[in-house]
Amino acid sequence: MENEAKANIAAILEHLPLGLAVNHMDSGEALFVNERFSEIYGWPVADLIDIDSFFEKVYPDPAYRENIKKKILSDIQSGIPERMAWKNIQIATKSGRKKIISAKNIPLYQHRLMISTVWDNTEDSIKIKHLFEERNLLKTLVDILPDYIYIKDSKGKFLVNNKANVVLLGDQTEEQSLGKTVFDYFPEDLARQYNEDDLQVVDKASSLWNKEEKITDAHGNIKWVNTTKVPLYNHDDQVVGLVGISRDITEEKIREQTLTYRSKLLGAITEISQSLFANEEWGSVLPFCLEKIGQTIQADRVYYFENFQNPELPEKLFSRQISEWTNGRVSVQLENQEFQALELRQHPEFWNLAINQKPFFCLTKELTGATKEIFAEQDILSFIVIPIFLKGKFIGFVGCDACHEERIWTEEEIAFLQSIASNISIAAQRKAHLDELMSVNGRLNKTIADLSFSNQELEQFAYVASHDLQEPLRMISSFLTLLEKKYTPLLDEKGRQYIYYAVDGAKRMKSIIMDLLEYSRAGRHEIPKEKVDLNVLMEEIHTLLGKTIEESEAEVKHEELPTLNLQKIPIRQVFLNLVGNGIKYKKKSVPPKIHIRALEKDQHWEFIVSDNGMGIAKAYHNKVFNLFQRLHPREEIEGSGMGLSLCKKIIENLGGKIWINSEKNEGTQVHFTIPK
Repeated sequence: MENEAKANIAAILEHLPLGLAVNHMDSGEALFVNERFSEIYGWPVADLIDIDSFFEKVYPDPAYRENIKKKILSDIQSGIPERMAWKNIQIATKSGRKKIISAKNIPLYQHRLMISTVWDNTEDSIKIKHLFEERNLLKTLVDILPDYIYIKDSKGKFLVNNKANVVLLGDQTEEQSLGKTVFDYFPEDLARQYNEDDLQVVDKASSLWNKEEKITDAHGNIKWVNTTKVPLYNHDDQVVGLVGISRDITEEKIREQTLTYRSKLLGAITEISQSLFANEEWGSVLPFCLEKIGQTIQADRVYYFENFQNPELPEKLFSRQISEWTNGRVSVQLENQEFQALELRQHPEFWNLAINQKPFFCLTKELTGATKEIFAEQDILSFIVIPIFLKGKFIGFVGCDACHEERIWTEEEIAFLQSIASNISIAAQRKAHLDELMSVNGRLNKTIADLSFSNQELEQFAYVASHDLQEPLRMISSFLTLLEKKYTPLLDEKGRQYIYYAVDGAKRMKSIIMDLLEYSRAGRHEIPKEKVDLNVLMEEIHTLLGKTIEESEAEVKHEELPTLNLQKIPIRQVFLNLVGNGIKYKKKSVPPKIHIRALEKDQHWEFIVSDNGMGIAKAYHNKVFNLFQRLHPREEIEGSGMGLSLCKKIIENLGGKIWINSEKNEGTQVHFTIPK
């Protein structure tokens, strides 16, 4: 029975899937080695009996053999069972193949025996090695990406951070960030927002795609990122966290904001220019202009100073504050008596730049003397002042204050304010000419001789006004050209089309102004005659008034018109004024209809321009040709009252006559003749 039991035990041990050997504890000689033990080590049982032969064959490298032998014997001699287990030991089979094994020994001290168990870890080790290599490859790829990549658990704690995100968080190594949350790195309001997004992804298993959000890095720099977050699932398809990636779009955002800001500046220039030139008394719209400046560039205070001289002190130049706007967060200085007689030469830092038509801007703390004192008293931290000149004379300045930050004014803002200053200068010059012209027109009623004089003044006015209009147009064209050259690639097709229309319109306006300049010289120099096809000319008129025609839904038609030998610019101005009047003085809610036809007479051509507008009472049929004659308040219909007066002058210069047939509310027919 006992022998049979031993035989059964031996059979069981022999066929275990685990390698097993029984060694004598004193000699190390193997008393029993099962087949699996031999297979794992790759040596015949006979080569594994002797302990020295075992070590020499299984561990062929002498240095490695010596180290592993010392460790194994030391662990066995310690008598501590936990030390008698070894993992991932490299061995060599008889064929020279390398294998990875793990072993565990069980001492039987009462029998002086050692049971050795062993199992093959080669395949698992290879898999682990491959997984480790793949993980390192993936980690390397993730680390070289400039995007911020991270993995969080369901509680929002960082599990993985690539190098870019580690730098963003301000840590030196990834390990420093693990286990922390956004509340450890970002301001409370931003961290709460990020955490809410995380909870939405984790709790609702929903992805967050391409969200633009603002972040602050470890150095306090504000960045814009485009963030995507997706749920992280385990093998049971449960959400255990999230994977996030944020791409830095700060440069794109800055370009977008810069383009938007420049468009805003350009729009403000247009509005201010229109208000200045739509009002003869430009000073009346100055408060609006200052408000528009302040709101556009977000200044705390904007002001306009006018220079003057005291007859008793002719060698000195003074300045007084005329108008002011504030955002409501700073003190009002309009009633400050110090600013009603400011002696400019007492502020050399400003004076030396101003007389050379250069802007004056800096931080208040950088100033000295009286200039620093006057700004510091108003709690101004930084400012910019733009001088205004009229015909080479320093007449005043416009300025902006920043009282809540030490602001550095950008090139775009400086150019913007210089453009406004230029427009104010032109408006002031125009007002001076208008005042002079009105004075001349007052004397017009005395004698017919004065009529000739006023016509000369009108020619001079047309020349000056047309010449001066080039400056604001140049500024607008410059901004438009800058937008077209630098930002066309960033705009869609419609945006590029809008810029094209604006640039094209500015070019056409410049062409008209140059033509008017030529015509304004007609009193001094003869404009050569040329053959003018009036049908082609009407096409030009239609193009020039295209936007007005479209907006008013006007219908402008003409019959077959002749070709005449005359000066093109004046006759084009006549048709342009008459068609424009037909549109401007339309009936409410009735689209205007303008019709042009020509009648051939023996000695001349008679032209008739008809419209279906509001008409003119008979009492005004002659008065409408007077200079600056208006039949409607400026608030109802814009205009200078010069249109028909200019037409009369042109037709009479051509040797013809002009008159009207009209009844109130029955439309108007304007007749004029041109000699053959």
